[in-house]
Amino acid sequence: MKLNRNEFRKKCSEEKYYEALKYMSHTLTGKDRLYFIKQICKCNIYLGAICATTCEYDREIDKYIRTTLNEFFQEKQINYHDKQTGQTYSYNKTVSKIEVERFLLASYEIGNFKAVIWAIHHYDINANSLLKLSQKLSEEEYIEFLIAVSKSANSNKMMNLCRSRTVPAQKNNEKAKRLLKFYWYENRQIFTYLADSFGWLPDLDSNKKYGEMIYAKCFEGSENSTVFNNVIINAIDVNYREGLERLFRIIDRYGSQEVKKNLYILFYLKLQNRFPVYKTDYKALARVDEIDRREIHIGAKTIQTLLNTNASSWINIFELVYSFPKMEEINVVSIKGDEKRKISRNVYPLNRYLEEYPTTPIQKVVYTYFNSIYGQTVYLDDFVMLVSELCKVTIADVCKEISDYKLIGHVVQSGAISYFKADRIMINRPCSTDRTQIGKNYYLKIDDYDYITRRFYVSVMDEVKK
Repeated sequence: MKLNRNEFRKKCSEEKYYEALKYMSHTLTGKDRLYFIKQICKCNIYLGAICATTCEYDREIDKYIRTTLNEFFQEKQINYHDKQTGQTYSYNKTVSKIEVERFLLASYEIGNFKAVIWAIHHYDINANSLLKLSQKLSEEEYIEFLIAVSKSANSNKMMNLCRSRTVPAQKNNEKAKRLLKFYWYENRQIFTYLADSFGWLPDLDSNKKYGEMIYAKCFEGSENSTVFNNVIINAIDVNYREGLERLFRIIDRYGSQEVKKNLYILFYLKLQNRFPVYKTDYKALARVDEIDRREIHIGAKTIQTLLNTNASSWINIFELVYSFPKMEEINVVSIKGDEKRKISRNVYPLNRYLEEYPTTPIQKVVYTYFNSIYGQTVYLDDFVMLVSELCKVTIADVCKEISDYKLIGHVVQSGAISYFKADRIMINRPCSTDRTQIGKNYYLKIDDYDYITRRFYVSVMDEVKK
C-alpha cells in the first residue's frame, strides 16, 4: 500500500478529513488496515485511536497505540542531512501543545483516564484543548477533571472551564462540594459559575436572608459584566424581570461599596429590556461612591442602542444619566403628539421617554438636559455650544430646538443688560432682548448667538401670547 507522505500528513492534521480517513480504515482488512492505522498514528495519534476503537478490535493495533502513548513524552533525537552544506545535524524534538492535545484525546479514547490526569498535572495545556476534552467526559470524570485542573499549573484556565458544562446531577457530590468550598475562598467568580453549573446556586433561597447575603458576596472580586449578572439573575428567579429587580435590592442591601458598582449594570439591563425604573432605583444608585470607566463605557453603549444613533455625535450622555439619581424630585411630562401624559414621580421610565418623545438626536439631548440635574450644573449657553460642536450643527439649529421646547422662565435686568433665568437653569452670559419687563413670567425665544461678544440674542413673549 503506497501513500504520498506529505499529502497524507496534511490530511491527518486537518479535521475535515477525519471522517474520510476513518471510513477508509474501516474498508481495509488485515495487514493493510494495521499498516494504514500505524501511519495515521505517526501523524496524528488521536485520529489513529479513533480509527482503532471504531474498527473491529485488533490486539496488535491496540498494543501499538498504547506503547506509542507510553513513550509519547520521551526525548527523541532527530537527525537530518543538509544537502547545501553536506553536513548532518541532530536535535531533540519537543512535544508541541497540539501534540499534547492529541495525547489527551487519544488516551481518553482508549479508556486511559489516569493518563489524562497525569498530563494535566505535568504539562501546560492550551485552554481550547481542555475545553474540547471536557465535552467528552462523563459527569463523574468531569468533576475529577476540574479538581485536577484546579490543583495544577493549568488552574488559570478554570475561568473558561467552569462554564463549559452543566452537571446538576452532581450537586450532592462530596468532591464537587469540596471544589466549591475551595473556590469560595480562592475566586468568587469561578465559585459562582461552578455553583450554577452544579445546580447549587438556585437552592440558596431555602434560607432567604442567608442566601441573599451569599448572592451579594458572589460579586466580591468578580468581573462586573452582563454575563455574570445574568447567571445570578436566572438562578434567583425564572422570571427574568423579577430576578433582576430582586438582585438590585439584594446588592443595595448587602453589597459593599465595591459590589454596589454592579447596580449600574443592572440599571442598564432594565433600560435594555424596557422595564420600568423606579425612584428607589435612583436613590440606590446615588449611594454608590464612585464609578469606573467600564461602567461608563457600558452605559454609553446602552443609551446609544436605545437612541439608535451614533454616540460620537452626542454630548456625554452618560453624565446625563448619571445625574438622574441625584434629583430629589422627579416630575416629567411626556408629550406624544397633542397629548400630554404625566408620568408618576415613583416611576421614571428613562428608556420610554428617550424613545417616544424626541425624534432627532438634538431633541433627545435637549429633552434630557431639561429633565435632569444636568441643567443645574451646566449653564445653558455652555450647553448650546457643546451640542453645536459635537452634533455638528449650527447654533441656530440648537436654539430652535430649545425654543420649540417652550421653556418658561423670567427675565432679570441688570443695568442695560438683560438676563433670562429659569427655575433650575441660568444663562451665564448676557442676552439682548427686544423688550424686558421685570417681575413676570415670559416665554423665551432664543434667536441667535454671537461668537465675538459671546451673547445670545433673544425675543421675549409674555405667557399669554406663547
